[in-house]
Amino acid sequence: MSTLVVYADTSDGVVNSGSEQPDYATAQLGTYYLTAYSTETMLQGGQAAGNTGDPDYIDTYVILLIYESFDTSSIGAGNTVSAATLNLRLSSAGRASWAVRARMHDWGTSLTTADWVDTQTITGKTLVAHLDVPTNITDVSSDFTNDAFPANINRTGSTRIVLSDTWIDAGQAPTGNETWSIRSADDAGTTRDPKLTVTYAAGRTPDGPGPTMDAVILCPSGTKTLTAAAIIKGSGGGSFTGNAAIKRNQPGSFAADAVLSVGRSGSLTAAAVIAKPQAGSFAANAVIAKTITGSLTSDAIRLRTFYFGSGPDPR
Repeated sequence: MSTLVVYADTSDGVVNSGSEQPDYATAQLGTYYLTAYSTETMLQGGQAAGNTGDPDYIDTYVILLIYESFDTSSIGAGNTVSAATLNLRLSSAGRASWAVRARMHDWGTSLTTADWVDTQTITGKTLVAHLDVPTNITDVSSDFTNDAFPANINRTGSTRIVLSDTWIDAGQAPTGNETWSIRSADDAGTTRDPKLTVTYAAGRTPDGPGPTMDAVILCPSGTKTLTAAAIIKGSGGGSFTGNAAIKRNQPGSFAADAVLSVGRSGSLTAAAVIAKPQAGSFAANAVIAKTITGSLTSDAIRLRTFYFGSGPDPR
């Protein structure tokens, strides 16, 4: 297992619906006076109402959404994320029975007013984490509860989210100031910055066992023995370079550190993998399974026929 601790990018910030929306439904759509903030050390979220009930003024509403981005590209496409914990330093007063909610939203590398999320439909965004908040807190560091974060971490780029709250998600119009704030990535140092801690391991096998070492096996029958980084092929011709792999009864070309093709044609590049006709996912330099008995030496892998885990077919 490996652990990645990544702090939010300084591109984080707030987009609000504008402070003079004439009604709450218009504020939800954010069609007037959109404003983006991306350089503050404190970011304000939530919503507020002004002049409510005063006959001399029109009611005005504002909704504020916070946007965060974490560079998680160092995890790598071939690895499995098993845990992800969001941590924010939060301040709030006078609100009871509410929660901050983090949802997936790829808003890009630079925050603009175009990144506003229609809060009438914000619940359509994937909820990845939430934090149940005490009534009164001041600059408190809190870990969010996971909902679906591990499955939504971007292993080859930045993981971006939008922060709303219980009342925004419910479309409940405010009767006064219902805002809250967090420390941003522009705060001095990193001790109070938004933080994401990700636990990951080699291979994409969250639902079952899977190989991650440097050898491959494919045998139609009989017993085979492999040494470290070895190869075996079933019936059929084929040539392989050092640390290459395997094919069975079909054409195919393979580069160094490639793996294997079974029951289909195709070519593989370095450190690539292909599963036999069934769903499966494999990390680079890993593979493979077929019903077989055999003995293996250092760094070899042998798997009997069973389910490997979830993930796209890596063909």
